[in-house]
This record gives sequence, C-alpha cells and structure tokens, in this order.
Amino acid sequence: MKRRRPDPAARAAILAIGAARIAIGAGVFVAPRPTLRALGFAEPGSQALALARVAGSRDIALGALTLAARDDRRLLRGVGLAGAGVDSGDAI
Repeated sequence: MKRRRPDPAARAAILAIGAARIAIGAGVFVAPRPTLRALGFAEPGSQALALARVAGSRDIALGALTLAARDDRRLLRGVGLAGAGVDSGDAI
C-alpha cells in the first residue's frame, strides 16, 4: 500500500483549530458571560454558565492535545477526528 504524503494545508488547519479551541475555551472558562455574548448567545443563566465552563475546559483540553500531537501525524489525525466528533455532538 502506497503511503500518502501529508497535506501541509490540512495540518496547518487542524493546528489553527486547536489554537482557536484553546483561546475560545479559555475565554468561556474564565469570563463566560462576555465571551458568550461575543459569540452571539443571549444572557445565560447559572446553569448555562456552568455548562459553558465545562465545554470551555473540554475545548482547552482538546486544543492542548491537538498542539501536543503536532509532530505525530497519526495522533494528530485521531485528535482532529475526536474534535470533529465532539463538535458534531454539540451541533445536535
């Protein structure tokens, strides 16, 4: 089986998504109200704030894993697929 060459644009996109996950996740975790307003959400209640912080911490972890896997093509692909799965679940 012939091995495909890595796509540098795809790698750069996944790493950019990982960095964005960290930034948005940190914003939601540290300052959920202004971050959620900036993202277009209505004024959240206390339960929504707690859920937002959980999602923010999850995004920080996924982003950190993505950046940590930057030199391992197979692991980077797996972390990227995991992130896509989490995002799909959020969309439902």
